[in-house]
Amino acid sequence: MTALARARSSHRSGSARRHLGVVREEGVPALSALAGTVAGVGVVFLVAALFGLAIAHTMLAQGEDRLVEMDARLDAAAERNRKLSADVAALEAPERVEREAEGRLGMVRPDRVQWLVEIDPHTELDAAGLGDLAIETGAPSS
Repeated sequence: MTALARARSSHRSGSARRHLGVVREEGVPALSALAGTVAGVGVVFLVAALFGLAIAHTMLAQGEDRLVEMDARLDAAAERNRKLSADVAALEAPERVEREAEGRLGMVRPDRVQWLVEIDPHTELDAAGLGDLAIETGAPSS
């Protein structure tokens, strides 16, 4: 038998049991009340921090989803605005306005255009001054 086997067999024998004894509570190093409190508070703070981190991450993800949705809505609104601006420009074109006035509303171009000039009633004019105020007449230009 080897020395290791003899040592194992001697530990299994009753002599090894004689050296075993019950350890009393005062002999076991225990955590002090302060150390237990600090550890408990540390665990509470750790759980609270993890919970806060989870809430912050959820809010960030929701904000990102909302931002993507608003960006898509902004793109759609910009496209609609571009189309409406093009429609307004087409509707305001002078050729279209003339065509609508003549066709749908029955309006006609006058044979001549006469411009009236407003004269301030407080201004004194003589016959020479009235000659300077020429009234334009003629056919409309197209």
